[in-house]
Amino acid sequence: MPELTHIKLKGFKSIKELDLRLGSINVLIGSNGAGKSNFISFFRMLNELIEGHLQLFVRRSGGANATLHHGTKVTNSIDAGLYFGRNGYEIQLTPTEDDRLVFREEILYFTKTGSKIPHRERLGRGHKEALAPENDEESGYRVVDYVVPALRSWKVYHFHDTSSTARIKRTGDLHDNDRLEPDAGNLAAFLYTLQERHSRNYELIRGAVRRIFPRFRDFALRPSPLNPEKIRLEWQEHGSDYRFGPHQLSDGTLRFIGLATLLLQPDLPSTILIDEPELGMHPRALTVLAGLVRSASSRTQLILTTQSVSFLDEFEPEDIITVERRGSTALSVGDLRDGLGESVFRKHDGESLGEWLDAYSLGELWEMNVLGGRP
Repeated sequence: MPELTHIKLKGFKSIKELDLRLGSINVLIGSNGAGKSNFISFFRMLNELIEGHLQLFVRRSGGANATLHHGTKVTNSIDAGLYFGRNGYEIQLTPTEDDRLVFREEILYFTKTGSKIPHRERLGRGHKEALAPENDEESGYRVVDYVVPALRSWKVYHFHDTSSTARIKRTGDLHDNDRLEPDAGNLAAFLYTLQERHSRNYELIRGAVRRIFPRFRDFALRPSPLNPEKIRLEWQEHGSDYRFGPHQLSDGTLRFIGLATLLLQPDLPSTILIDEPELGMHPRALTVLAGLVRSASSRTQLILTTQSVSFLDEFEPEDIITVERRGSTALSVGDLRDGLGESVFRKHDGESLGEWLDAYSLGELWEMNVLGGRP
């Protein structure tokens, strides 16, 4: 699948205007409330939109007024452009009187083989759900092979829930194994499938877990003896045949297993988004995790958010995007219209940081606020 190379966005939540080039690895840093989560939320919206669930997303987000930048009194549309090299998808969403969003524009554009001029295909206006998935072919060019599958495959992975009732710890359906769920709730079933059908990937996952958890020997995966349609995550340690359950793993280890499975699976989505992967992890585990991210970046694109200085140290300056909230103390709508109260995104590079990198790590530069993104 094609990689998302460029994104333009106006009018979405705290993002007044964004024009950002993306690479294979993109690590977003910034203080709480800066806008990292809103950037990730936009990708959630796109995934729901392409699945025909835009209105459901808008309702769950509090309506159109809550989705537009500072509400309908300040912003009258959400404009977005997603560019995959020479192919792209553009939308404009406008609010209705009953607090929904509808399409004012939906455009697919592509450059045919041998042509330098992109072809723009306007799909319609006034519709409530995306028409792009229905536009399978146009003049022999399969648009669906480029833009639509990419948007469909995007998932935001958020493994924060490791409570006693979390899905990842419960017995689940054995056949819920097509793909790893965003909360890793089907981790046992998915790992079992990898063990049975993709042994090389399974062994890579097992090896990664052993690097951060030396007592771990292997997973002990099997259909439940009481119900062969069910399965639970179980594991064994060196020197023992006892089958431990997921409740006997630390939260950080359990999250790491989910992330290692995500990054080492055989068929990766075109873009993977992970919200704060570092939660509960030892610095050694973060080093291993960063290595998995770098390795996966040769097969997919990754967008991560982090609050961890140690995790940031594992990446290159070109991977880092600082998110800052500008003008959040604005006192009136007039101030907001003047450009206050918005999330600003800034991509870094080694050249611009110059001699700083000779003396300090990226994490130290963040703590010193050289990179920005501090409270």
